[in-house]
Amino acid sequence: DFFGIAARDSSGSFIERICFISQNASACSVCATILSIVIALVIFLLQKYKAAYPRFLFALIIGVAAVFLFGDSLETVGDRFADLKFGSFSLNLPDISFDVIKKLFPSALTIAFLSGIESLLCCTVADSLTATRHKSDSELIGQGISNIGSALVGGLPATGALARTAANIKAGAVSPFAGVFQALFVCSFMCFLLDYMKYVPIACLAGMLVTIAWNMIGFRQCLYIFHSSKSDLLVFLATFILTVVIDVTVGVEVGVFAAVFLFIKRISEKTEVKVSRLDSICQTMEMKCDIELNKNVQCININGPLFFGIAPVIKTVLAKACKFPKVIILNFEHVPLIDATGARIIRQLVFDSHGVTVILTNLRKYPFEYLKHLDYKNENVYGHITSDMKDAIELANKFTIDPVLEK
Repeated sequence: DFFGIAARDSSGSFIERICFISQNASACSVCATILSIVIALVIFLLQKYKAAYPRFLFALIIGVAAVFLFGDSLETVGDRFADLKFGSFSLNLPDISFDVIKKLFPSALTIAFLSGIESLLCCTVADSLTATRHKSDSELIGQGISNIGSALVGGLPATGALARTAANIKAGAVSPFAGVFQALFVCSFMCFLLDYMKYVPIACLAGMLVTIAWNMIGFRQCLYIFHSSKSDLLVFLATFILTVVIDVTVGVEVGVFAAVFLFIKRISEKTEVKVSRLDSICQTMEMKCDIELNKNVQCININGPLFFGIAPVIKTVLAKACKFPKVIILNFEHVPLIDATGARIIRQLVFDSHGVTVILTNLRKYPFEYLKHLDYKNENVYGHITSDMKDAIELANKFTIDPVLEK
């Protein structure tokens, strides 16, 4: 459409479309190409120097004027969609079945994910321009309700737009009613001025779409990614290549899973498990530590989340630490969360300790509540829990003196 090629290519592949354009370069329309370039330049110039001006409206006026100047040289919306007319909206409930859900669920999940990110990004931009603070839950709930209503009357999913949000604020918008008035204006246009849409040239719309696609790229963010870690760059390139070669659904799905995998790997590498001597801990706490206590008590410090990604490291360290001492103190001071796998490791340690007492200390609020929730029968399946290291050392001292206390 940008080059005014008369032939139609039904392929949805980006690479095949590029090959099609190169093979049919001789069929390009000079008038359509020039108009598309002019429209794109007008929008870019107004965007840079007069952002408050309705640049797309100016571009539309230029496009319609070009139709009257060049006549049949430009294909219009009326030429391609001869039966374009306004019809009343009707409520259509979808035919929901398991096969339909299974077929549409991956695409629906991708659209919801992308639209949610785009809307929240728009909110962040609006906050930076207006010195306000948005409510993410309200934004996503409102977007979901509107998209459900749109689908029931045959509409497409919608999301917040960065360009329109910024232009709206710079034009003087001070409340959400600006978006409401924009929707009323578009609805009024479709109801009363749809007959005039047949004069809009396809090349004009193509030029508009090119500017929108260009603004969506975010070159500054891309530059930041190229200067960030290799894992982030790998996710970016994989998503970009798959989106171009296959489609956006596959690109986003692979990108999200790759990002999650690399995040787990990164967190696992940052989590540290160290075995400390009790005498050094007692020295920092100004507590007495005799030789017998230091010999029979082993302190293990975990720095980071205790989850499935760090399970092999935890198991290896605990297996080595449990060979000699009578008491093991697990210091959870720097453990922000525990998942089911982490809880299972602790429970397995208690069950397989064979006479070794396990004491958990310095638990934060969430890990403490999580372990208590799992131990709903109050069987102390996660060992003895103390509030701080001092209490843990005193309890360990009692167990080393009288092992019968454990029972």
